[in-house]
Amino acid sequence: MKKNRLEIIIPAPVEKVFTFTLNPLNTPKWIKGIVIEETSETPTKIGTIYKNLNNKGVWTEYEVTNLNRNRSFTFR
Repeated sequence: MKKNRLEIIIPAPVEKVFTFTLNPLNTPKWIKGIVIEETSETPTKIGTIYKNLNNKGVWTEYEVTNLNRNRSFTFR
């Protein structure tokens, strides 16, 4: 199985960064190629579905499978 892990160091409070990254309105601001993103529910929890549209017009869907608030989250 392939795994991708991305680690980024940001000089800001963890809670602020975590909230920013889970907000679908912010996704196009930090992921190049994503035009829009939507979620099935707010607040995010395990089982929440994220759908995003890339700049080629293709929709992709991810499910939140792990969520450790202010620490990490996993999409599958």
